[in-house]
Amino acid sequence: MKQLFAYIRVSDPKQKTGVSLIEQRAIIERYAEKIGAEIVEWFKETRTAAKAGRPVFDRMMSLLRTGKAQGVIIHKLDRGTRNYRDWAAIDELIESGIEVHVANDNLDLRSRGGRLAADVQIAVAVDYIRNLREEALKGIHGRLKQGILPNGVGIGYVNTGAGKPKAIDPKKGPIVKRVFELYATGAYTLRDIASEAGRLGLRNRYGRALRMQEIHKILRNPFYAGTIRSKRFGIFAGAHKPLVTQALFDHAQEVLDGKFVRRTKFHDFPFRRFMHCKTCGRSLIGSERKGFVYYRCSTIGCPTTSVREDRVDEEIRAVLRRITLSTSETVLVERELEVMTADQSTLRSARRTSLSEALVAVNARLSRLTDLLLDDKIQLQEHEEKRLVLFAERQRLEQDLAGIETAEVDLAATARGIVGLAKCPETLYETADAAQRRVLLEIVMSDCIVDGKTLEFSLREPFATLAKFDKLQSCGQLYDTPRTFSREALSTWGEGWPEKLVRALDNSGFARKIQVAA
Repeated sequence: MKQLFAYIRVSDPKQKTGVSLIEQRAIIERYAEKIGAEIVEWFKETRTAAKAGRPVFDRMMSLLRTGKAQGVIIHKLDRGTRNYRDWAAIDELIESGIEVHVANDNLDLRSRGGRLAADVQIAVAVDYIRNLREEALKGIHGRLKQGILPNGVGIGYVNTGAGKPKAIDPKKGPIVKRVFELYATGAYTLRDIASEAGRLGLRNRYGRALRMQEIHKILRNPFYAGTIRSKRFGIFAGAHKPLVTQALFDHAQEVLDGKFVRRTKFHDFPFRRFMHCKTCGRSLIGSERKGFVYYRCSTIGCPTTSVREDRVDEEIRAVLRRITLSTSETVLVERELEVMTADQSTLRSARRTSLSEALVAVNARLSRLTDLLLDDKIQLQEHEEKRLVLFAERQRLEQDLAGIETAEVDLAATARGIVGLAKCPETLYETADAAQRRVLLEIVMSDCIVDGKTLEFSLREPFATLAKFDKLQSCGQLYDTPRTFSREALSTWGEGWPEKLVRALDNSGFARKIQVAA
């Protein structure tokens, strides 16, 4: 009695519990009984035959080549293979005298006619797979154009159903956002972030803590900022809700690319990395000598030898006194702010119009970029690079517009925060701890240049204007003239500030300190 192998297969693991494998087995058993053969081993596989590289199939072919059985029975040809490479391997077995039986198709693969019929069936099966792949790619491309990610969901999001945008995971989403925020500070390595993510309870789909490679993959994925990137089809605007802002995502990329210099902190001196040498531009380094802290330039030959910390403190207090608003000035400014708040809708409308016009311009540039590609005036790689930049810009503009619509942008609130700080900045400075002092100085000053022993402070607006007018008041004619500010000027207070400073002004707790000081 002939000793043969039997091979049965389904394409999807979900079909393993269905009737297909049972039916294939029953048909093969009847066929083996008909030809008087004994099945010595069954090979069952749940993987597509569109591509070569099936482990169970390859193991069976290896055993057949070593003579472990006289041949093999398969249910149908397309159960055995749907690609030319595996069919060539089967054809070699037949040429070497190993029997290959097809239970359902009644094909005699030992004859020329049977081999020809089998060749035709394999060609049809391969063409079917090609057509199926093309149709699948059309569907994927269609979903991407709708802004929907058609494949698996990333950590921090959950599936909401076929054809629907992914939703933020209420448990994992905030942790992933925290990962971006921590890494963007530049104070954490990928190993640190992986450890912190594990402490916060972030796990992959297997329930294990994330490795550094997985953290890196998350930080590089623009999906979290609202953009879908496909290796085959390019960049698309996502219909899902972004987990992080485009600005935060870009900052994280700068840290990953090494554009953000990460420094190891050994001493927490109050003015570390706050002052820069005018000659070489480097930050002054703090050190303690004989009970005093000195800030020195590390470049040999620079005229800036050192500046003592208590002198820097005195200079800062003098600057803070110059930007202090008097009681009468505060009353005038707060009165204008009340009117400005009433006109807030008008200001937002102007801002909305400006952002909308910029968004239209970006969309027009995207359209022209596509035309250039179609006219062969630009290479595909250059097109994708420029398209990615424009998509990121459009994402920022859309997020800014959304912020206006949800009343997140409040110019009057920023102006009120500045007024609150300017009421008594020196008092706030005195009562603040080291971290709050750093925040206060970052809000008021953009830089401090040291030239020899001279300190030159660069103030942010409107503090630079306040300090300038303070000098003008020292003359006889203006000594008792209060500083006045128009609504137009107040609406620009805080304009151009980094987002982190605006948040720092809102979250610093200065308003509560002002009430205590009063």
